[in-house]
Amino acid sequence: MHKVFTVLGIALLAAGTAWGQTVLYSENFSGQDSKGLTGGSPVVTNLTGVDWTITGDTSGLTATTDYYRVNSGVMEARDVDRLLTWESPSFSIFGYSALTFTADIGVGTQGQFENTDVYNFEISIDGGSRISLFTGTVDGAKNIVIDGTTLTSTLQSFTNSFGSIGSNAQIFVEVDNNADAEVMKFSNLQLSGTSAGNYWSGATNGGGDGVWTTAGTN
Repeated sequence: MHKVFTVLGIALLAAGTAWGQTVLYSENFSGQDSKGLTGGSPVVTNLTGVDWTITGDTSGLTATTDYYRVNSGVMEARDVDRLLTWESPSFSIFGYSALTFTADIGVGTQGQFENTDVYNFEISIDGGSRISLFTGTVDGAKNIVIDGTTLTSTLQSFTNSFGSIGSNAQIFVEVDNNADAEVMKFSNLQLSGTSAGNYWSGATNGGGDGVWTTAGTN
């Protein structure tokens, strides 16, 4: 059973980060152009040679200009009309804590989106419920905003640092949009972690709520 924790003691988290982080998973989509889903009748699924997949309802991919695929080393979702999810393979995070997720995120054209559009980055630990990493929201100007930053056609780097005790993790990117002018794009996904060492050996979860405290032994 995995646990996501809030470290009560900023000094401990800082000390763990100072030890340096190890890259546990990365995907930059290099050499993967056209991999993914391309619309038409039938929908073309091209996942040969990649370790990730895309799941969801493909019935909205009715035209060859509709897709969730790699273009020029960037994963792009255009006019998919149904919820589709990019999924990384499951990878080990065993022995690591103080995790950091980074991603380069953008859109095709600003001012094109509606509140019904979906752009979510999530993580699951040990097959548990998905935890939000970044959530795109649509502002009054029809732009997608993440953590107060308006997405543009130029990919921008976003970072989320958090803690987790578990064995395996999986990354998910949910998309849904409904027009040719609506394109969501991302690349350079990476999860890094600080070795837990033995300083979590005294961690407790007294409330059973996934919030962990520790004496910070090392």
